[in-house]
Amino acid sequence: MNISYTESVKLKTTEAVFARGIKYYLFKKVKSKIDLLLPEWREYTVKGENQVYLVRMPIVHKLKALKSNDELASILETHASCSCQYFTDYGLCKHIVAVCSELDTEFFDPKKDLKLKSDAKEIAKLQSSSILDNIFGIEKEKKYAEFVNYLFKPNTPSYLTREMVIECEKEFREFLPTLEVNLTKKGLESTLLLFESEISKTISADKKTINIYPLLFKINQEIISKLGFYKEEKDIFTLLEKVVYFWQDQTFLYLILNWLQKITIENQTKIIYFLFKLSFTIVAESKWAKTWNLYLGSGIISEEVLSSVIGELLYDFGAEAQITSGFAIKTRYIVWLEKNIENLSNLTLLEVIEILPEEHEKIDQILRDRAIAWVDYLPTNTVAYQELSQFIHSWATILGVSQYLDEVLEHVRRIHHKKKALITLLSDIK
Repeated sequence: MNISYTESVKLKTTEAVFARGIKYYLFKKVKSKIDLLLPEWREYTVKGENQVYLVRMPIVHKLKALKSNDELASILETHASCSCQYFTDYGLCKHIVAVCSELDTEFFDPKKDLKLKSDAKEIAKLQSSSILDNIFGIEKEKKYAEFVNYLFKPNTPSYLTREMVIECEKEFREFLPTLEVNLTKKGLESTLLLFESEISKTISADKKTINIYPLLFKINQEIISKLGFYKEEKDIFTLLEKVVYFWQDQTFLYLILNWLQKITIENQTKIIYFLFKLSFTIVAESKWAKTWNLYLGSGIISEEVLSSVIGELLYDFGAEAQITSGFAIKTRYIVWLEKNIENLSNLTLLEVIEILPEEHEKIDQILRDRAIAWVDYLPTNTVAYQELSQFIHSWATILGVSQYLDEVLEHVRRIHHKKKALITLLSDIK
């Protein structure tokens, strides 16, 4: 059977959403793509009617052997995401459909767009916008029900219904500005304490004590009673999988960060590992990512947990992977960085110097040896020259010109004097 992203996503979307997504693909609405740091994950920009949306998804067929379109459809449903409101409310959207069609063109069938354009039935669907609008309206409730059933299955705690999640977000927004000001002035630890204080606030009314933020208070109280008990902490993973993963919402990130220091070591490791992998699929400028990165660099995480998370990353990705070294850099895990310095990539070494200034000379020596080997085996190719030139310029900018960098430049001029284009590219380094 031929695997197709387009046919797979069709299984999980309404006729209206699918047709609109195909229309977006045909009208070249998928504008750009970038590879995310998590291996075989991409982010696409799709031009909507009023703004640009971000679609993030794994290139599934490169990650695992797929047996059927049904299997691929299930993975897309749980792992693809879009920044549009429809995805938040109902699931797979027209922007994801457009990206799926783009993926088929790239990997499986470059003539697919021509086939679509010649398909009279498909074009008729695309042109019948008023009919599509009616279908869209009729299908809304059905799609909403399917989405809710997926996110909140019967075993989900009663205090995590979809409606309550939305209400919690509203409660959180009331005091978010206060948290952000505190975060800027006093840092993360103080802000987490302020968050805990805010959700515990009460007022007196009719001789009763009433919580100002009842739903956040309820969730917090329900979870707190289970902290420190490995099996009881499972509800936190429900929050992770069904709230943080889909909406990357700061509300529940703050709750989880507030609980982390009281959770068993095993579960701390699992949660931090999960969230760190997730952060590689999120735009770095998002508020979620900024708060998460502040936590990683706060020094709150114990060395035991850092070691455990690094162990998981090494097992899954290896020491040379950017995701592994990225965790060590963000958490300033000096012990691991010092031990693995010779295994780090060139660009990672340039990042590490800020954390390990005493290793400046050693890093220069490693880069010298690698650069000379790189030059020696470099093909006479302009693109390859550009890549090496960019790296050496970054080295000179970040670490400064040293005797080790001079040795590389002299090696190029003396041994590889015929590579004139490369010499020209490096001529401005003094």
